[in-house]
Amino acid sequence: MKLSTSYIKLILIIVHDILISIIAWFFAFLLRFDFQISDEYRSSIIDFLPLIIILQGFIFIKLSIYRSAWRSSSVKDLKKIIVASVLIVAIYFLILFVIKPSFTPPNSIPFLYAFLLIFGTGGNRLIYRLICNKQFYIISSNTEKKPVIIIGSGSIAFSLINELSLSEEWLVVGIIDNDLSLRNRSINGIFVFGAIPSISKVCAKHSARHVIVADKNLTPREKQQIAIATYDAKINLLIFPIIDDIISPNVTLAEIRPISVEDLLGRDSINLNTAAIEGFIEGQNIIVSGAAGSIGSELCRQILKYKPNNLICLDNSEQGLYELDQELSNDLTRSNLSFIAADITNEALISKIFIKYKPKTIFHAAAYKHVPLMEHNNVAECIRNNVMGTYVLAREAKKTNVGKFILISSDKAVNPTNVMGATKRMSEMVCQSVQEKTGTLFAIVRFGNVIGSSGSVIPKFRKQIQQGGPITVTHPEIIRYFMSIPEAAQLVMESGVMTKGGEIFVLDMGDPVKIIDLAKNMIKLSGFSKDEIKIEFTGLRPGEKLYEELLMQDDKLLPTHNKNLFIANGKVINNKKVDGLIKWVEKISENSEEIIKNEIKDWVDEYKSNDQS
Repeated sequence: MKLSTSYIKLILIIVHDILISIIAWFFAFLLRFDFQISDEYRSSIIDFLPLIIILQGFIFIKLSIYRSAWRSSSVKDLKKIIVASVLIVAIYFLILFVIKPSFTPPNSIPFLYAFLLIFGTGGNRLIYRLICNKQFYIISSNTEKKPVIIIGSGSIAFSLINELSLSEEWLVVGIIDNDLSLRNRSINGIFVFGAIPSISKVCAKHSARHVIVADKNLTPREKQQIAIATYDAKINLLIFPIIDDIISPNVTLAEIRPISVEDLLGRDSINLNTAAIEGFIEGQNIIVSGAAGSIGSELCRQILKYKPNNLICLDNSEQGLYELDQELSNDLTRSNLSFIAADITNEALISKIFIKYKPKTIFHAAAYKHVPLMEHNNVAECIRNNVMGTYVLAREAKKTNVGKFILISSDKAVNPTNVMGATKRMSEMVCQSVQEKTGTLFAIVRFGNVIGSSGSVIPKFRKQIQQGGPITVTHPEIIRYFMSIPEAAQLVMESGVMTKGGEIFVLDMGDPVKIIDLAKNMIKLSGFSKDEIKIEFTGLRPGEKLYEELLMQDDKLLPTHNKNLFIANGKVINNKKVDGLIKWVEKISENSEEIIKNEIKDWVDEYKSNDQS
């Protein structure tokens, strides 16, 4: 049987540590007695050597010391070795006291042995790492390597510098960091030159044509400053993606990529009550409607992190469900996964699903969302799917005593000027009307555009740039709020934890972004000039507004313990009005779209169509 290389390496490491332990044991006595050991101690040293070897091997294994690669040995590994050495000495003397109380070695022996063991095992690991990282070589042929500047000084940057030091392509020549206390100091042998405003100057001084962002604490504004500085100096800007679920700071060069507009639109990291979310989801049966969509699929990914018993993914898109199945089923999850193709307005089918799976929580993200597409030829179907679908799910949730029902709404529900926005407001009204003092708790989460979602302007602009332009913007003054899909999904879950029934949660969308500025930034980041990729204005589309709102005129925001989440104290909903709304929805297919649009005002007071067609 042929042994694998990794297994052979493990055996060699264990043998190495045993030899170091033997040497440390003998040298502890030799040093203590000036290399003149008496007969009294000589035999006892040999007699107790097997015990020392067994203790050393057992404790090193139990503390997972052999799981760490020598080439990436760190302070954490050294701490483990120190703890192991102290434990070996403590257990040895405890055993010695029990089986041979007459033998009492000098007090300095345990300290000398522990020191020598730490020095031998830890020191050799450090030397090996330095050799692998080529840090023993004073003279190095770096003339062929590309000089690169790293932005950041944390664990990600530190690990990235180590990785780049092994590369035949890159040479780290400096660090940029806004922490003034680090200026003119060095990190891992690399000099810290200054803060972000000095990027172009430092790059010019060291002939660096590449900058890598490796700082998870940078604000979007700081990232934008970096992008502008590097673009003006014609420096290639790269980024290491700092994602939420990174457990280890270890990086690989393959993960480094060009910075994108999504990175610049990202916002400060959010603080979640992860313990509460875990208690809310772990071991429960969870339904996500619209699971194949942008928000729904991200909700599924985030929910799985908290180990539900069963995640039931509903969607009417067969292809979307198939792709979600392929993605999530390959994930190492201990949760049960169910993928169900379903029309949420099909009452009989929804009832069977609820009876079979007995969900504890429902995240309702299923909806037709594309504003211009829903404004013509699809008005009745948009209302039927969005409003009646919400009503069917909400009523079945009450009937089967579901714990919580979370509706994913939209900023377009506020003072809607389009059919899609009006349906979202109607869906909110449905959830508010079915909320009672006991039973299922209904919550509404209202937010704006999410970066990279289906129908988002960013993929559209990117495709137009790839085709050579022009980029089409509807209006020079149009603005939108943007939020990352993971952030939106996380705050939706946090809302589910907080709800006591009937709230409209409003997510803090940050600063608004002018779409014209977004287009210009995307052109720059793609390496083009404004003369190479033109921007054309096409006029507002049917149902489109210059800006979206998150609150109605009479609404007021109330804070929560999460600074990114607020509660809108919306007006009370008349239950009889909602009953009438549902009866109207059941019959709208009989009417023309013009009549339907005129009648929307009867149910949504704030609705005012701006469709000029």
